[in-house]
Amino acid sequence: MLSGGAAAKTLVHDPHASEFPGSLFVPDFDADIARLKGAADGIGGFVKYCGEALKISLRTMAELRRFEARRNGIAEERKFRVGQTVRIVGGPFDMLEGRIDRLDSRYRLSLLMEILGAQSSVELDEDQVEAV
Repeated sequence: MLSGGAAAKTLVHDPHASEFPGSLFVPDFDADIARLKGAADGIGGFVKYCGEALKISLRTMAELRRFEARRNGIAEERKFRVGQTVRIVGGPFDMLEGRIDRLDSRYRLSLLMEILGAQSSVELDEDQVEAV
């Protein structure tokens, strides 16, 4: 409720509105920005950092696409499935293999692996493993 007895305002999220209105993500890091700006109508400028067009990593771009797909109710196919054997890439467990025990909605997985003769569970992001 607002002060003075005014009715409370309810914010309504339009599911068809863009999360980034007027934004264009260019996946090519070596794109000729000047030529692109001249070829596309309506580009007023670029988000810049230190005078250069801001570059977004491929991982961040994939996360943005997943976020937008979830927000729009689009079911995205997962890269892995429960029971699948995968190999860890990078970190202290690099090159060790395990079996996927659980997948969650945040694109993380629980991996069962044998460490020192005992079953251990490790939580990882999907991009930290590869299919065997």
